[in-house]
Amino acid sequence: MAKEFLATKITSGRGNASPKATWWFRHYESIVRYLVFSGIPNVKGTEEVRMEAMDLADEWDRMRSTSFPKGAMGRHVTLELGLVDAVRRKDSHAVGTIGDLLVEDVEKQVNQLGALELHMPKDRLKRLIEEHVALFTERVRHSIEGTDKTGCDEKARANAMALVDFTIEWF
Repeated sequence: MAKEFLATKITSGRGNASPKATWWFRHYESIVRYLVFSGIPNVKGTEEVRMEAMDLADEWDRMRSTSFPKGAMGRHVTLELGLVDAVRRKDSHAVGTIGDLLVEDVEKQVNQLGALELHMPKDRLKRLIEEHVALFTERVRHSIEGTDKTGCDEKARANAMALVDFTIEWF
């Protein structure tokens, strides 16, 4: 099955794949749903979407080896959700601080994973996760500015598929 077709089936909910193969798509979509919900005043469900994102972080921890520090993905997701909240508050200081923490977190997680998997291509993983964070940040900007997000979403889907490939191969 072609990768693009698989990605389309997985993201539309019509594909059967393991939780590991669908995790990156589900993670990205949960964070984007939080972005959308958090921008609608008095909408019910925002907290449920936040909890879904954290539940997915816990799922990632369960899929990882027992030697990887638990809570690492939860920390990352908390930062992503915090970035959305800071942007919504128009708190530029917090946006910068959280952005820096996201970059540091990527570096820390890649180094931790690299220490567990000695032959794993850490540079490739770092590039993929940095791209994931950059695309998420771009998606936040498009949402706030009300600009066309189509190109960003297509890039994010391609990035998620690359992360799926990496996850299946190395985790």
